[in-house]
Formats: sequence, structure tokens, C-alpha cells
Amino acid sequence: MNASEMLTKLKALVGEVGKVHFERVALAYKLLGNKEWIESEFNGDDWKAAEFLEEECFGDLCGAMSLWDLLKIRQHFPKEADWARCKWNLAKLMAECKTDTPKVTRTAIKKADYEAVQQQAAESAAMLKKERRESASKDERIAKLEKDCTRLNRENAVLRGRIEELERLLGKKFGMAGVA
Repeated sequence: MNASEMLTKLKALVGEVGKVHFERVALAYKLLGNKEWIESEFNGDDWKAAEFLEEECFGDLCGAMSLWDLLKIRQHFPKEADWARCKWNLAKLMAECKTDTPKVTRTAIKKADYEAVQQQAAESAAMLKKERRESASKDERIAKLEKDCTRLNRENAVLRGRIEELERLLGKKFGMAGVA
């Protein structure tokens, strides 16, 4: 293989690897947007899900750039053509993200505060779920009681009719008018 052939092959590999990186980041982006997956696998903890993906699927890239940076690039450049335009250069793509977006000020919170808020949210969600279940159960109970009440009112009307008929028959048999 001569130098020209090696260079051609090397350039082709860059494009192939770039497409693979784009696809991997796109899949991670979609996974982290999938609330059902995060709920079932990480109890709704987005950070744990991202840490898992970073450790399991991006070890080769995250030494140079975090998964969050890769996701920021994906959000800013959702089309593969944009990545190809920058020749799959992640540092160049990240630099363009930084120049195109305004500086964001961060608000620091303690992890314990964040976890407390997450715990309260989880408790509130569980309480809401429980209340909805109880409400549905009570609605079913009310519907059953209404049905029973209607049935009993019908039976009561039938029995009153029978009583009136018996009183009428007794009145005729014993010659008493208006026995009641």
C-alpha cells in the first residue's frame, strides 16, 4: 500500500468513525430523553443514567470531553451534515457551541438539597398515585352503592305494592274498609 492509498484509507476511516460518534451521541441523547427508561432503570435519576452511559458507552471519548459536552454538541448540531462540515472535530463543534450560546450563570446547590427535593418530589408522586388509586376505589364503591340503592328502592316498591294488595284482600275478607 503506497502513501496515497494509506492517506485515502485514513480519511475514509475518519468519516466512518465520525458517523459512529454522531450516531452514539444521538442514541444517548434519545435515551436520556426517554423518561420511562430512566424511571425503570435508574428510579428516575437523570444524573445516574448519564453517569451510566458515560462509563459504559463513552469511555473512549469522555477522557477528552464529558458526555454532557457531547450532548450539548448534539443539541446544538442535531444534523449529521453539521458534524461532517466540521470534519467530525468534536473540539471544533464544541467551540462553535460556545460562541453561539450566551454565557449561562450557574446556580450552585448542595447535593443534599438536590436529593431532598428529589425525595420530596418522589414522595409527592407516590402520594398522588395512592390518592388516585383510593379515589378510583371510592368511585367504584359509590357506583356499587348507587346500584344497590336503586335495586333496593325497586324491591321496596314491589313489597309496598304487595302489602297494599294484602291489606286490600284482608279488608274484603273481613269486611273492613280501609284497613291500614
